Amino acid sequence: MQKIKILIADDNIEFAGLVKDYLAKAGDFYVVGVCYDGRQVIDYLADDNKEKPDVVLLDIIMPHYDGIAVLEYLHKNKSDKQSKENICFIMLTAVGQELFIKRALDLGASYFMLKPIELDVIARRIKDMAALPGQCHPASAESNHLMDDCDDIKNFLFNINIDSKEVNDEIAIELMISELLRRKKILPHFAGYQYLIYAVKKIIMDGNRCIPITKKLYPKIAEKFGSTPTKVERCIRTAIQCAWKGKEGKPSNFEFITEIAETVKKIHKTYCKNEKN
Repeated sequence: MQKIKILIADDNIEFAGLVKDYLAKAGDFYVVGVCYDGRQVIDYLADDNKEKPDVVLLDIIMPHYDGIAVLEYLHKNKSDKQSKENICFIMLTAVGQELFIKRALDLGASYFMLKPIELDVIARRIKDMAALPGQCHPASAESNHLMDDCDDIKNFLFNINIDSKEVNDEIAIELMISELLRRKKILPHFAGYQYLIYAVKKIIMDGNRCIPITKKLYPKIAEKFGSTPTKVERCIRTAIQCAWKGKEGKPSNFEFITEIAETVKKIHKTYCKNEKN
């Protein structure tokens, strides 16, 4: 069985060593490297001679470049952007502030874990997040029905290890949307990824399932991201086509966006009800 390749990035040498030893003994993982500051992470991912990881455990607070700065650098520098594709970034942090969560999500982070965290939980979350061929996990699920993911997404939210008081509705909704897209193989480096997140959020936050997608939604997205309605439509369509490659029943842009919106609303309603209890 193919092992999940891990890059550990944490300035706490003792903690990084414990994680490395635990994952090595677990058998399902292969630690390709350990970095102790953000600059080392950037250099590692940019080095074509280095073995590329499937998952990066990225601490937010590090010297030189913190975790957010690493994601910003990879996002802005096209020469290094290829190295970020198909890599899952799991953020490790002792700070569960909404600002950090939102910024990291915008830059493509897949998951957050709040320190202190048990080593076996780290291992389980890596398995959940990694997208390895042939693995039986959420990231490679082949269901074309997003509602099938409801219980899994609820568990994802319950286990995210961030104090719910620090995560407002908008952040929780964006976490759900990004997780659903990831499960459908629409990844952060896709041109249509951020467009889809904004489109679904717009429908949910406005409470309008029937918003005219061509006349109103695409222009709003284009204005937000400095693009054009035509390019927005094309990027979203391309992302959906990539997700449905080799499958039947590919939905239209409108069908896909509204189905995700309805799924998120259903999950969020249950999540909020449980949190209040």
